[in-house]
Amino acid sequence: MLLIFPKEGRIVKHNSQEYKDKSKSYFDEMSSDYSNTLGKYTEPMHYSLIKELEDKNFKTLLDVGCGNGRFLSMVLNKFDVKVSGIDISPGMIEKGKEFLDCRADLKVGDSEHLPWNDRSFDVVTCSASFHHYPVPKLFLKEARRVLRTGGILMIADPFTSNELLRFFTNLVIKFSKSGDMRIYSQKEMQELLENCGFTLTKWETKGKRLKKYFIIVATSSV
Repeated sequence: MLLIFPKEGRIVKHNSQEYKDKSKSYFDEMSSDYSNTLGKYTEPMHYSLIKELEDKNFKTLLDVGCGNGRFLSMVLNKFDVKVSGIDISPGMIEKGKEFLDCRADLKVGDSEHLPWNDRSFDVVTCSASFHHYPVPKLFLKEARRVLRTGGILMIADPFTSNELLRFFTNLVIKFSKSGDMRIYSQKEMQELLENCGFTLTKWETKGKRLKKYFIIVATSSV
């Protein structure tokens, strides 16, 4: 799929599969020691998501971009629920299956094509993965499809409120080998959610400097 993004009068072309392939290769390579490397960066996001779940009534949860399953393990250790996960990296899913020992339904796959039936989950989560998605609307529409009516979507992702820094970051990260696509502003995230059938109920930023991130809680509209 060829994507065309207009930006300040320019037309920039992106091959979405190229970025997916980058993400797959990068995280396959990282999978053997992810918890001791990049996993340290995503860990605060996991704790924030767990805190958001504490007052929610749910029995099923899907984690998109689940990596090696560490967040799903945290969910299982705290809540009596059924969990599922999907990740584009076979290496990450392999590690997740080893770590979770059949306690989760884990699949290799694409966030744009979630292999579950309509209205299968009460909660869908996504941490430190959203900025990799070439076509975020496709993920959001899929998340809405697999969520029950009134289901909850939670996203944690890198963030900066500095517009100039975000602009230059977005110029640079597309050339990284890890398949990064875009750091989003609060306005961009709100518009994406509303256009895909979600109602934003919470926006919060946490962390400092290069470790800053946002937490979003949204509900699936009827």
